[in-house]
Amino acid sequence: MSQWIAGVSILTLPKLIPFVLPLPAVIDFTTHELQWWQGNNAIRLIGGFLLGVAVGLYGVTFICGSILLGITQFVWLFALEFGVAALLNKFGRLEVLIERYEQGMWKISKSETIKNHLLH
Repeated sequence: MSQWIAGVSILTLPKLIPFVLPLPAVIDFTTHELQWWQGNNAIRLIGGFLLGVAVGLYGVTFICGSILLGITQFVWLFALEFGVAALLNKFGRLEVLIERYEQGMWKISKSETIKNHLLH
């Protein structure tokens, strides 16, 4: 398995970069769910891309580099997720997020969405 990504060895990347890359997505998601910030699709795209690059680097580091560093990176990601959940819970927004998910907010038909949009 190659240890090169776009001509750069993953072993020479500063070890801090994969820990920093998820932060824009975490900050955007958290502030959006706490209703402190209304992001847009461009911000979500950039944050999601950086998060995806970080997860990819975690996997490549785990497989091709240092297993211990790869595990540490994944633990960091889980710590971020639990931190966001704890923060949302503290502000009373976690249950709202879970309810929206459980009610299938993505299962609303287009006709219902259009009807509700026109009524408001």
